[in-house]
Amino acid sequence: MSDAVLGLLLAVIGGAAGWTGAKIADRVLSDRGEDDIVVQPSWVAPVVAVFTAALFGLVPVFVEDGFLTVAYLWFVALTMTLFVTDVQARLIPDRINYPGTGIAAGLLLVAAVADGASSSLSRAAVGAGIYFVLTLGLFVVGGGRSFGGGDVKLSVVLGLYTAFLGWDALAAAIVLGFLIGGVAGLVLLVSRMRGLRDHFAFGPPMILGAYIAIAAGEELVRWYVG
Repeated sequence: MSDAVLGLLLAVIGGAAGWTGAKIADRVLSDRGEDDIVVQPSWVAPVVAVFTAALFGLVPVFVEDGFLTVAYLWFVALTMTLFVTDVQARLIPDRINYPGTGIAAGLLLVAAVADGASSSLSRAAVGAGIYFVLTLGLFVVGGGRSFGGGDVKLSVVLGLYTAFLGWDALAAAIVLGFLIGGVAGLVLLVSRMRGLRDHFAFGPPMILGAYIAIAAGEELVRWYVG
């Protein structure tokens, strides 16, 4: 199968995965039984489908191994769904994150065993722990206002998938996540869309930081230190 055909096939699958993820996000949020449920606009699912399709098509460019490609496709599908829930309701639902992270870890394990990459798997586990401890510390210091418990739980899968590729990718993901989040938070404060005591959806910046780190984390670190 040519690269073009594979990319097109993955884009189609990604579009379906994005659409499904957006619908799952809407259903999970609607099932909370709260009075202030945010109704998902009709344009969200198509937009998420387009972005997920593009990301699915790009995954083989940065992750070439077959088993590992499947693992990172799942990572994209999971994190895009959580991206939607956090933007829509400032929430990382455990009902999506817990099983999704478990499947993600299992897929990484299969890929590592198939490729004999035990060192990468060990590094991924340590990286997940580092990211988790860091975000947990920020959650405790901030009292859960600007950095929520869902963000802490999200850090596990982000740490797993970036550290699997290398320490540079993990470092870039952490720095970029906080940098993007800081800029976005500042914009919201200046525009008065959020106040200092309002909860800020930090999940999307963390996810964007991880995406960039997976695509170009090593190059960014080399550029920075060199």
